[in-house]
Amino acid sequence: MSAPTGRQEATALVGGAETIAAAYPADAAAVALLSVCAVRVGELVALTVGSVAADAGHTVILFRRKGGKTDRMACILGGGA
Repeated sequence: MSAPTGRQEATALVGGAETIAAAYPADAAAVALLSVCAVRVGELVALTVGSVAADAGHTVILFRRKGGKTDRMACILGGGA
C-alpha cells in the first residue's frame, strides 16, 4: 500500500472538517481557510466579524496579507445541493 498523496490528505482533511461543521463551525471554517484557500495562520487569527463584508452582492472575507496588503476572498455560504 502506498503513502497518500498531498491531494488525498487535503481531501481527507476537508472531508473531516465538513463532518464536524455542524457541531464545530469555527473549527471547520479554520481548516477550510487554511487548507483550501492557503490562508496563513496569522491571517486567520486576525479575522474578526468585521472581516466579513458584502461586495457586489457577494459575501467576501477581507484579509490583511503579508506585507500589509489587503485581499478579498469570496465565500460560498450554506451546504451543497
